[in-house]
Amino acid sequence: MPLSELLRLRLAWLSYLEFAMCVSRILRHLGYTDIPVPSRLSFKGPNADGGVDLRARKITELGSEPVLIQLKRYKDDNRPVSRSAVDEFRGKLLRDAVPEG
Repeated sequence: MPLSELLRLRLAWLSYLEFAMCVSRILRHLGYTDIPVPSRLSFKGPNADGGVDLRARKITELGSEPVLIQLKRYKDDNRPVSRSAVDEFRGKLLRDAVPEG
């Protein structure tokens, strides 16, 4: 079995908090900063922050800028993220004047 498939299977069975912490570590490795531990405990249902699961800061030449992250993890690898989920998240980025998500 290819490594990518093993990784996908392993990630599919992490709890929400484990998955969020894994993504946080990857973001830190990529240079993002100020990533707090998420307060949400489950993928199910709406959250209090308009679908935002993680917040981070991206270092730029002019300082830093906020980044919003919405986590999606599907056990069925053929299931696309819904258009409405993308539209809602894009709306959140625009309302909060955040340039990247």
